[in-house]
Amino acid sequence: MGTRQAVNRLIVSVDAEGSSQRDLRGKLHLRDTVYRLVEDALCAVDLPADRVHLEDRGDGVLLATDPATPPEAMVGLWLEEIYQGLREHNRGGRPDARLRLRIGMHAGPV
Repeated sequence: MGTRQAVNRLIVSVDAEGSSQRDLRGKLHLRDTVYRLVEDALCAVDLPADRVHLEDRGDGVLLATDPATPPEAMVGLWLEEIYQGLREHNRGGRPDARLRLRIGMHAGPV
């Protein structure tokens, strides 16, 4: 069995805080919102779906970018888009519908 060479990727974890305290309807809304924010931000950095591996984590997502994707695109504009989208979502909404996200990033060989 051959071994594959590791390639550099950016791994991003997006997790919604406090999801276990929501009812089923609230969890579904939370999940839809997280996916919308992530996908809108990916579009903003012109990163097509075929260049991102996306895994559902229930109350969040785990994604790995294509090796050709410069990490600066995600660390800069992508994060800003997430931030602005989150602010817009939370602005004027009911307190129980507001969302807080935790985002972790790691760049290196995978």
